[in-house]
Amino acid sequence: MSERTDPPLAVDIDGTLTNARQELDPRVFEVLRSWTAPVVIATGKGFPYPVALCEFLKIPTNVIAENGGVVTIEATESLTFNGDREAAQAVVDDYVAAGYDVGFGALDFPNRWRETEVNVHVDSPEEPLREIAAEHGMKVFDTGFAYHVVSPGVSKGAGLETAAAELDLDHGRGPGRRRRQRRRRGARGGRHRHRGVLRRRLPRGRPDAPPLEARRPRGPTRRPRRPRSGRRTPKTPARPPRTAGRCGATRRRAVA
Repeated sequence: MSERTDPPLAVDIDGTLTNARQELDPRVFEVLRSWTAPVVIATGKGFPYPVALCEFLKIPTNVIAENGGVVTIEATESLTFNGDREAAQAVVDDYVAAGYDVGFGALDFPNRWRETEVNVHVDSPEEPLREIAAEHGMKVFDTGFAYHVVSPGVSKGAGLETAAAELDLDHGRGPGRRRRQRRRRGARGGRHRHRGVLRRRLPRGRPDAPPLEARRPRGPTRRPRRPRSGRRTPKTPARPPRTAGRCGATRRRAVA
């Protein structure tokens, strides 16, 4: 029996490892522990949350936190900061000075341990926050849980590139990815969509067959019915029902 080989896995926390009540599903614990390839926790939560999750699950601390703002990989002992917390805080300070509220109360736990961004509650006005962020050269990212004030260029995708480079993995972007996709499509054969154009794989032995776009479209499989003339043929009158006679012979019932 061959040993199981798993692909590298990047997994979110909110809505992926948690249910609708934001509770961790215990069924994922053993799956993450037994995964044979590197596992990366990628989340928009503050940096300490995914680190603590890795610690309690007893898996390597491979983390992309704060929507890509901070990345750490245990194997290389790397810690990369891609965002600017001070610039994000300046946006929120002007937002509060304009009369708006961050919305997390005096303790402000969602922002207390963040390294590269600042959150604003989703019940707070969004448009003034975006306008102030644009004045500071920052952007606002809506995750559905909060408005994240982040630096330009920060994203989970950029964080995945950083993590893949540290883990010496192919992050699946660029021309190589497109070539792999074309090979997979060709292996499947048949019709498939590629770059928005419907194409068909040509059968072997017909290298000169025209592409699908150049072929004449097929007509209907059935011939259209001829229109009927105005004259109608009279219907044959129905035969009267037959009933059994006294002696077993049949006779016709008179029709009035």
